[in-house]
Amino acid sequence: MVQATVSRQIAALEEELGLFERDSHGVHSTPAGNTLAVYAPVLLEYQKTAADRVRNSTGEEQINIRIGIGPYEALLIRPVLKLLVQLFPSIESI
Repeated sequence: MVQATVSRQIAALEEELGLFERDSHGVHSTPAGNTLAVYAPVLLEYQKTAADRVRNSTGEEQINIRIGIGPYEALLIRPVLKLLVQLFPSIESI
């Protein structure tokens, strides 16, 4: 895309959502713009996560499991976790 096309699309989105007010003193964010500013970091992180998952997709579903245990339980479960990692090399242990 060329820069002019991107600029037009951004201007159309700003207009559609009513993000800014322009006057002789400059540009000011509207309540809608303030709301978008709150959600923008979350949306960007969600987009990054989605893009990473698509790039790393192997066609297999990835499941993450986190187990919180105490020191005594860690001694008991450690041999089982080592065996799982040996049987399933794609498992990442932390």
